[in-house]
Amino acid sequence: ENCTGDPAKRAGNEFLFHTFNTMAVQMNRWLTSSYFASVERRLPITTTDIKDGNSRYYFSDQDLWFLTILSDLSALHRSGIRPAKADGKKAFDELRQKTAGIQKIFDLFLARAFLSPSPGGMRADLDRGFWKFHFDTRYAGYTGDQSPVSWKENRENKAEMITSVPWDNRYLAADAGWDISHARRLVPALETFTRNRKHIRAVWGYDNPAFDPEALRQAFANQLVEKIWNGDLKYPLFSNFWSGDNGLYRVAYANQTGRQFVGYPPYGLSISIPSGGYPVWGAFHPTLRTIFNNIYQLSQTDDAEATSFVSKYYTSAKRIQSLSFLSDLVALP
Repeated sequence: ENCTGDPAKRAGNEFLFHTFNTMAVQMNRWLTSSYFASVERRLPITTTDIKDGNSRYYFSDQDLWFLTILSDLSALHRSGIRPAKADGKKAFDELRQKTAGIQKIFDLFLARAFLSPSPGGMRADLDRGFWKFHFDTRYAGYTGDQSPVSWKENRENKAEMITSVPWDNRYLAADAGWDISHARRLVPALETFTRNRKHIRAVWGYDNPAFDPEALRQAFANQLVEKIWNGDLKYPLFSNFWSGDNGLYRVAYANQTGRQFVGYPPYGLSISIPSGGYPVWGAFHPTLRTIFNNIYQLSQTDDAEATSFVSKYYTSAKRIQSLSFLSDLVALP
């Protein structure tokens, strides 16, 4: 596009040119032959192949971010935006030579989006069962009242971790995959896939008929309502894991660094739902629209019971972080 004319448009275009440049350079740097080899290794893997907590076979948030950026790059390119500098042009040209590998990243996403039928239509889970042995999810099946760990000061005046609920395999959750906080990446990813499906096909050559972002977005929204939400409109809460499992997450996380963190208790990640972009799904799922409006009302009332509930589960609902929640709410019909 011509950058002459209106100064505001010219400045906007300059920003897009430089943004495109940075995106292309970084993506080309990240999408190495070793990365594509890891995608190839993961494609045929099933949950029966998972024997330990090693992350080598997971579909990660990094993979999803790569796809999100590639989708946005395709839209920018098709709108006439070009890299601002020579290194960006070179990087994008090289990316166009990596389409076979890029298509397999999309295939991996589809392979790990587990679909199941429900009365409300299809539901979608992500990496279901692949994370069951992961250290952070080892208590995903434990929902007891007693915290598994605590700390006390020892004779050397140092904090010593005390294990009150020793781990055993009863606390594994067979279907454990992504937690609802990390799954926030799904919102921008599915939005850009839905907007740019034809651009992804044109630029990256990805024409898998199973890639239906709009249907996938609906299926993930259905999972949120049918498996993750606690079913209570008055006091809505959300399970910690996208599978619907609601045990503890990240018990004794980073204890080796001296951090004294018990872990997220059942429903402990609930704030991730209103603050994580999910409210935009209320535009096509009426139940979600009601849930998020009710959470907003709870955060604004002086009722003692509601205030106690918000303080326990939605502590940042009245802070600056709530701006993301509010901006999503006002966009709902």
